[in-house]
Amino acid sequence: YRVRASMHGVKGEHEKALECWNKVLELKPGDIQARMLSGMIKLLLSDCREGFEDYAAVRDRVFYQCKFRMNMREWQGEKLKGRRLLLWCNEGIGDALMFSGLFPWLLAQGAEVTLALYTKLVPLFARSFSNVAVIPYTPDTPQAAERLFAEYEKKCDFQLALSQLMREA
Repeated sequence: YRVRASMHGVKGEHEKALECWNKVLELKPGDIQARMLSGMIKLLLSDCREGFEDYAAVRDRVFYQCKFRMNMREWQGEKLKGRRLLLWCNEGIGDALMFSGLFPWLLAQGAEVTLALYTKLVPLFARSFSNVAVIPYTPDTPQAAERLFAEYEKKCDFQLALSQLMREA
């Protein structure tokens, strides 16, 4: 079913690809990759609410790989005025650039934001968002995520994967 889903996706047959990913999830409900890819297709087909919830598996993959307990709460839309938020990159450079369009909205909420993202993007983001603390972080290993969260769990009130920012906007 995975191969079929991929082939249908390549051919632009999104409904058929979604059927195959759903079959994978039926057989293996905890399959994070299948859930994420199913969500991407739903987003393509304009089922934004359900698609985004499934796409959120991107974030869950990091925690699953790390096998550690996150002590810092995930931001769920609470008031941010006077609060500290760790926003961390969990996808590629393109996603970091794409979601940066939401930063003005986020900063207007009054949060003190620390942004952890790819080292090569730090100078650009530091220049573009002078009121954000930009730190280097490459989500290449589970240990990198574990180190980041261990360092910032006492410094920040909330954390949020960059790809989840769209959910709250």
